[in-house]
Amino acid sequence: MTSKEEMRKTLENTLSKYKNNKEKVPAADLAGKYRQAFDKLKTQLKDATNDYLIQITVADFQILERDGDEVIKQFQRVIDDFEAGKKAGRAIFKNYSIQELERIGAELKAKLNEAWIPYFHKHTCLYITEPCLADPPQTPAIYNDLVDKFFNLETNEWEQREKPEGQAVLMFIADKKEDDKA
Repeated sequence: MTSKEEMRKTLENTLSKYKNNKEKVPAADLAGKYRQAFDKLKTQLKDATNDYLIQITVADFQILERDGDEVIKQFQRVIDDFEAGKKAGRAIFKNYSIQELERIGAELKAKLNEAWIPYFHKHTCLYITEPCLADPPQTPAIYNDLVDKFFNLETNEWEQREKPEGQAVLMFIADKKEDDKA
């Protein structure tokens, strides 16, 4: 897998070639005798921009395969409403600015995170083990099966740690459906 730094370098190099062509080659030549090569360069720049934007916005979100279609549709609505393609195109093809693209990416990632948080919370549960059922009972841990992490009440952060030995019951809180409400 290509790293974010490698993707950025590819974008920088491709953008530099594109900018040099736009500034140094007459527009008539780009549309005429160099059209095929320039169209190929534009496609490469579009692909490099898209790859990098995906890497800096959605690559870190964890989604279970069984939920993928639903979450992807929700993300696509956010991306469309944000007009990410139009903004990214303007940043790269008009302003030649990777920094502007990264600012757009940061804004988009924040909006996607807002859409992802409810999904994340649907995967948060109580991790109930045998000691939780003893007398006196131990407090169940808070666990998220999406990221496979426990919530540390002392630090107020999610952390990776070993699961307790033995069996466990995961108790999720389900949203009430409209017809279930009294």
